[in-house]
Amino acid sequence: FFVHRSTDPDTSILIPSWPYISLVLLFTNFFINISGYIYLYKLWKHSITVIFNREIPKTIYGRIPSLAVHLSMLRPLQILFRLMTARFRVLPDIIILGEVRCGTTTFCHHLVHGGDGKKIINGCHPPFCLWKHPELDQKETFYFVGHYLGMVDPSFTFKDNEMVLYKSFGKPFFTFDGCAQYLTSPTCAYLIAEAYRLRKEPPPILVACVRDPVTQAISWWRYENNAMIWGSQMNLEYWNTDLRSKYYPPKSIKEACEFSSSKQIQELYEKAEKIVQAYTKDEQRGIHRGIFSLPSWAITWPGGQLTGIGRNGYFSSNIKRYELVFSNVFPSKSNNSSITPAESKLKYVNVVPLSSGKNNNRRMQEVLIRIMMQVRTRQALLSASSSNLEKMILLKKEQGKGETDPQSLEGGGDHVHRNAGVKLAQSNMEPTESDLKQLKLIFQEDTNLLYDLCGIQLFENE
Repeated sequence: FFVHRSTDPDTSILIPSWPYISLVLLFTNFFINISGYIYLYKLWKHSITVIFNREIPKTIYGRIPSLAVHLSMLRPLQILFRLMTARFRVLPDIIILGEVRCGTTTFCHHLVHGGDGKKIINGCHPPFCLWKHPELDQKETFYFVGHYLGMVDPSFTFKDNEMVLYKSFGKPFFTFDGCAQYLTSPTCAYLIAEAYRLRKEPPPILVACVRDPVTQAISWWRYENNAMIWGSQMNLEYWNTDLRSKYYPPKSIKEACEFSSSKQIQELYEKAEKIVQAYTKDEQRGIHRGIFSLPSWAITWPGGQLTGIGRNGYFSSNIKRYELVFSNVFPSKSNNSSITPAESKLKYVNVVPLSSGKNNNRRMQEVLIRIMMQVRTRQALLSASSSNLEKMILLKKEQGKGETDPQSLEGGGDHVHRNAGVKLAQSNMEPTESDLKQLKLIFQEDTNLLYDLCGIQLFENE
């Protein structure tokens, strides 16, 4: 790779041979591209079998449509780059836990862009997403639910968002992750808490977006059934019954409720939770076991996405799991006075009803400022610059007396509603009046418990 600059070997200087350097660069580029395509192929197989819950088509011709879609949507080289640089990144300040179909996309839009022409938050660095999709990009990493071939290791901290060096530029800086699948997951609470414990950081600001559980269940039923049609359009004909059972997918919302509450699914959720509990309690895990991954049956919800029908709407139960896990890992945290709603009995989870971001910009601004006040407190514990923190909330201090008062905000402006629900493509699968009555009975007790936790009625304006 080197040549002599002089004809006398004793006095010559070794300099690089540019043709050889070009050859090295060529092979390096070839190796990087081959690595990307290999990883893309693995992600494609993982996505088809675990996320779309289908069998891999048996013929090359049958595989081409789904391969083409994944080639256009996935970012394998960027994922590999972030795998190599994960140690140099920071954990999110805010984690939006979900729930699906409860306004998480709209909430994240307000964090990044504002929403009514009056942006009140500065310094937001949205997360990396492996999917190039307009409703997922710059919103959610999907890390702790296992989209990255099942890898969810909290010690690896892959879900970090931006380089630590950004913090040294003297500008406001905060990060978030808005994965709507975290709240119902039986494993995510333990993995998220463990990631912050290992980094010796304060817990993140947790946000649970909620709505009337009956309308949430119906919206999720429509969304998933329309997504299944998309899978069929990619020539994915056969369901992965070995992974999700012969009862998947349920044919009606009534069957979905029965399936999600069945003994089989209940045991899967409990088994997944016990696996992660055992892992996070094992202090020697990193020495002999390598990177921790979830088994395929535990991704993204045990039993498949439609097991969320009848489970996602148990907001009180799911929020209590996070409260319990985080109180065990971070027992010294006192109740934050700026948590939302202000009447809440919760210490770690902010509860944001769908009505806060739907046709109600003033209420959303109040919520965002309460969240950012908690971010300011968290970053102060990390020795962040107080001057930078003051720049995060873009409101003039003349409006208040030093601290920004959420009650002083003005309403107005055009509201934002992202990822709005649509009707079922197959109208014969729409829920009946009998289904609505059954859903109300299923969720009534948990809804009352949620009202008790939050201290207010949350769904009156929906």
